[in-house]
Amino acid sequence: MATVMWDLDGVATLWVEPFYPFMCNELDLAATEWLEWHHYRNHGIEDAHFVELLTKYAEQGGFAEQTVVPEAVEAVKQIKAAGHSQHVVTDRPEAAWADTEWWIDTYLPEIDTLTMGRDKTVFKAYGGPTYYAIDDRVENVEAMRKAGVFAYLLTKPWNEHSDLPRVTTLNEFADIVCGVR
Repeated sequence: MATVMWDLDGVATLWVEPFYPFMCNELDLAATEWLEWHHYRNHGIEDAHFVELLTKYAEQGGFAEQTVVPEAVEAVKQIKAAGHSQHVVTDRPEAAWADTEWWIDTYLPEIDTLTMGRDKTVFKAYGGPTYYAIDDRVENVEAMRKAGVFAYLLTKPWNEHSDLPRVTTLNEFADIVCGVR
C-alpha cells in the first residue's frame, strides 16, 4: 500500500478566497487577482509580516472556516477505500492546530495524521515503500520528488510556469494513486 501526503491550502481547501480579503481588510489594501504564490509581496508585504497575518487569521478562527473542495472529499475517500494511508502536512502557523484538526475530522475524516511544518517529506515516516503527494507549491513538489516521492502539482495560476508532473483535478490524482491511470 502507498503512503499519501495531502497539502491543505490551495489543494483541499479554497484558501485564497477567505484569507486574501482578511489580509486586505487588515492592511486596508485593494484586492487584486491572486496569481502567484507570493502574491502578498506585490503589496509590499515581507514574509515575516505575512506569517504574522496568517497567525492572526488563525487566532480569529479563519482556518476553521475554510471551504472544503468537494472533489477533495471524493478523492480522499477513493484513496482510503483502496487501502492507502493518508497524511496532511500543512505549513500553517501553530495557532491553527486545533481548528485544522477539527476541520480535517469534520470534512476529511479518512485522513490518518496531521503534521504542521514546512518540510513536506516528513510524511515518509508513516509507511512506504511507495509515496505520493499533492501540493500547489513548486518548491514543495521539487523537494518531495528529490526525496523519492511521486509528487504532483495541482495546477494553479502560481505554478503554471513549472514543467513538474501535474494534475488538473484531485480525482485525477486519486486515479494515479489507485492505479486507475
